[in-house]
Parts: sequence; structure tokens; C-alpha cells
Amino acid sequence: AYQSDSEHGLSNDPIGADRYRLDIDLGKISFVHHHLMSLEHVLAMKMKQMYEYYTVRRQQRIVQQLSEKIKALKSAENNYRTLYEQTKYADSSESKELHDRLVNYQNELRQARNQRCNEMRLDRDLLKHLLDAWKEIKDIRRGNGYTTTSLKLIIKQISGKKTKQYEQMQQQIEEEIEDEIALADKQYQQEKEAHSKIVRKKKLQDTRKVDFILLLVLFFSTDK
Repeated sequence: AYQSDSEHGLSNDPIGADRYRLDIDLGKISFVHHHLMSLEHVLAMKMKQMYEYYTVRRQQRIVQQLSEKIKALKSAENNYRTLYEQTKYADSSESKELHDRLVNYQNELRQARNQRCNEMRLDRDLLKHLLDAWKEIKDIRRGNGYTTTSLKLIIKQISGKKTKQYEQMQQQIEEEIEDEIALADKQYQQEKEAHSKIVRKKKLQDTRKVDFILLLVLFFSTDK
């Protein structure tokens, strides 16, 4: 950087203020998009951006953190479920408080599972788009008979016995299914009880109407 000093006559600024000049040597320019870029260049740049985004997501460990959160919430839910089962028949404020906390943990657990499912779907979609772009690049190279970029994607397929992570995922899926079934059964029982109350109330109203009509009939019959 060079400084221009107006006192020594090195500045052409009419105001006379000091100025700085910055010289930058550009060794390489990377275009995200340009109208002269070939289709292979466009797809290659798209793949680089997707891979960088995928790498960042892997480093953030979003799915792993949500899995740990789900594990902690599930443990807390089991503890409060045990405490509530011991006091649910007692008509006390403690039982109601335990029930409210249990419901809160169940709601948080469900939200965390949905969030993890969405994040896993995002990772799968990102990988799918990466593979689709790579397949398209290979088709272009095969059709042209030459390559215009140095991009290369190495795909490793892991085969063999089921890993521990796979077994843990299977267990988590089974737990989630059991919780969803239990929640659906609870909602069904609540709706069934609410419907029964409505039916009993309607029957009581109908009975009262019949009694009132009979009373009127008896009254007019006696009057005659």
C-alpha cells in the first residue's frame, strides 16, 4: 500500500486529504457462473457448492446432536412416566404436576424426532442431488469425448455386517413407533371418553324431554 501525502505534492486530491492506494495481484479468479462457461463447468461448480454445504453439515453434527437430545428426553420421559404411574390414582397437585411434565417431555420428544427426520431427509436429498449432478457430468463427458474440468467424485460403498450405528437406528425407530402407537391409543381413549360424555348428556336430555312430555300428558288427562 502506498500513501499519498498532499504536503509533498504527491496527491492530486483537490481537497488535499491523504489518500491510500492498494495494489492487488490476482493469481486466480474462480467464477461461480459466467455466460461463457460450458454446461460441465456449471454442473461442476454446482457440485462443489453442494459438497461444501454437505461438509459443513457433517462438521456441525446436526443429526448426531438431535439424536443425543432425543436420548436425553426419552430418559427423562421414562423417569417421569414411572413417577406418574406411582401417583396417578392419588388426587393431589403432585400427580397433576407430574402428568403435565410428562406431557411436556412427550411433546418435546416428538418435536425433536420430527426435526431429526427433516435433517436426515435434507442430508439424503443433498447426496442424491450430488450423485445426479455427477451422473450428468459423466454423461456430458462421454457424449463430448473429452473433459473440460478436473472435477472427480469418488464413491465408496461400504458393505458387510450391520454396523452398531445401524442397530441403534433400528432401535430408535422401534421406540418411536411404540411411542406413536401409545400416543394414538391415548388420544383415542380421550376422544372415546369425550364422545361417551356427549352421548350420556344427550340421553339425559332426551330422558328429561320424555319425562316432561309425559308429565304434560298426565296433567291434561287429569284436568279432563
